[in-house]
Amino acid sequence: MELPFRSKGDELLPDGALLALRDRLKHLARGHDLTTVAAYAFDHRTRMLPFVFLDRRLIPGGVRMLASALLDIGFEKTRVVFQQWNRKF
Repeated sequence: MELPFRSKGDELLPDGALLALRDRLKHLARGHDLTTVAAYAFDHRTRMLPFVFLDRRLIPGGVRMLASALLDIGFEKTRVVFQQWNRKF
C-alpha cells in the first residue's frame, strides 16, 4: 500500500544528489552506445475522476522533461513515446 506522504526528512533530494546522478549517467553514456525510451504511460481507457479530461488539456511535460534530461546527459538515442500501445515501440 502506498503511503499518503513520505516520512519527515525524506521529502526532497539531499543537496547535490541530482547533480551526482547526472555525472554518473554522463560517465556511463560516454562509454556505451545505449538507447533510451521515455514512455507516457497514462492509459486513456482507464480514466477516472477527478482526472477525466485533465489528460487532454495538459501537455505531458514529465516525459518531455525526462527525455530532454537524458539527451542533455549524453544519451543521443532517446525516444519519446506518447501512447501506451504502439506497434513500433
